[in-house]
Amino acid sequence: MPALHQPARNFKLPSLDGKQVELWDFRQRKNVVLIVLRRFSDEIMRRLILPISEAHKDFAQADAEILVVVSENDSSSESLAQLNAQVVIDHQNQPSNTYLNGADFGVFVIDRYGELLRSWQVNSATELPSTRKILHVIELNELACPECGISRWPVTGYEIGLGLSFPISVHPRVLSGSVTNLPVDARTFRQIIKIRELCRNGREDMPDGVALQTALRPTQ
Repeated sequence: MPALHQPARNFKLPSLDGKQVELWDFRQRKNVVLIVLRRFSDEIMRRLILPISEAHKDFAQADAEILVVVSENDSSSESLAQLNAQVVIDHQNQPSNTYLNGADFGVFVIDRYGELLRSWQVNSATELPSTRKILHVIELNELACPECGISRWPVTGYEIGLGLSFPISVHPRVLSGSVTNLPVDARTFRQIIKIRELCRNGREDMPDGVALQTALRPTQ
């Protein structure tokens, strides 16, 4: 299995409609939530696939594509064709063998540069991560801004909605001042992501290295 913060292993597989889909097709464009299923069940659909599919607008807002890999035996399931996700068929168990490391199910968060940010390999549907946790990993990574000196955010142990607060400081021309102990919620993440994008796009009113100087450390 690829190591964390290393390039994800590429593969090319047919989709349900016969189109060839390559993991690296998304590089430089999209984050990817890769779901690899050695076997498929109603419980997996209920606990993981459907919640992620229903949250497709949230993932799209985070510039994330959902890619589901199923075995050839499971590819005829009608429910798969109704998902808001790309579904590809693993004819020869290539991604299953590469990514699952003997497990039955796996969820992998890959950034737009092809780096593996987080992974879960489990044998029970009850051990699968929540949609919120998966989305949170992507959102934290989207806050990373190498141009501003923040190359990577910690992703373990933080979850939206738990009431954690973090010291956040932004350029005053963006938010008219500094904000500290700002609650972490989806709206806050989206605002900061917009700030990050302004910084990356080289806004003239933002001196380099000043637009987004942040530190992710929970206040006690």
